[in-house]
Amino acid sequence: MTKIEGNSQALNEAAIVLIVQNLQLFVPQLEEFTGEFYTFPMLTNLKELKLIFEGHDNHVLLYIPSFFKMAPNLKRLQLNLRSSEKLQGPIPKPENCPRHLRLEEVEIMGYSSLPINDELILYLIEHAVSLDKIIINPCIFEEGPFNQRKKNK
Repeated sequence: MTKIEGNSQALNEAAIVLIVQNLQLFVPQLEEFTGEFYTFPMLTNLKELKLIFEGHDNHVLLYIPSFFKMAPNLKRLQLNLRSSEKLQGPIPKPENCPRHLRLEEVEIMGYSSLPINDELILYLIEHAVSLDKIIINPCIFEEGPFNQRKKNK
């Protein structure tokens, strides 16, 4: 049994952290990666995590190890990406990445043919050792060549 000490607000927050099984987070776009991320509490009961990226940049891949550490019993991960044709430059890769032992399913919303998305999928295949299924839902660029006909009509 876990013993929790502190004031009533801290006790309530700790109790919530202990029972959370589904979580949805909005992830802000990074202008420049400083090497530090937010520190999250351990969510050992978390089974499903939905990450909604406010803006899609080359740093998306760097978030994943933090979430793997935060939720060791995670079974399902959904990544909502907002893709842009304007992404350029090198793709930073995380170092000292933990393997996730229980993640079984990943769903990627907003997938496009950008190299960062391919790297993201390869990373998940390599580091989520129990992965059974990856669901990929492609995006439609708002300013892409395929939408020009709709705008002109």
